Amino acid sequence: MAKKLKILIFPDPRLRKVAVKVKKFDKSLQKLADDMFLTMYDANGIGLAATQVNEHIRLIVMDLSEERNDPKIFINPEYKVLEGHNLFEYEEGCLSIPGFNEKISQEFSVDELIPCAGQGIIAIQCRANDSEMKNLLEKINNEDSRIL
Repeated sequence: MAKKLKILIFPDPRLRKVAVKVKKFDKSLQKLADDMFLTMYDANGIGLAATQVNEHIRLIVMDLSEERNDPKIFINPEYKVLEGHNLFEYEEGCLSIPGFNEKISQEFSVDELIPCAGQGIIAIQCRANDSEMKNLLEKINNEDSRIL
């Protein structure tokens, strides 16, 4: 059974710790992801990086659906800006900074392939749509100890 985790709140210095790549794919990783989903849903969030719950590994959970029925798990995600990149401006919030939103300008390619996992499949590549990419970029930045 999943349990709710404590979300670290800025300026907690643990939010600045750089996450390491996941090397062990086992039941404890799935349990952490389940706990993170419960925590994220309870906080009315759409994405959560493991660093935000004091687990400094490259793991992100996300569900952008209104119904909360499209959970996605990203393990060791990466991205790079390609030639012909796009500039997106959007308002970003963070569960680790309650009540604070900031306008962000971010360059990225919406065609970028990202290693991800979901529904029992581990270490595949998937394409992210605009909303997923924006959320992933913010969460990857969390893993790299950059906040907003």
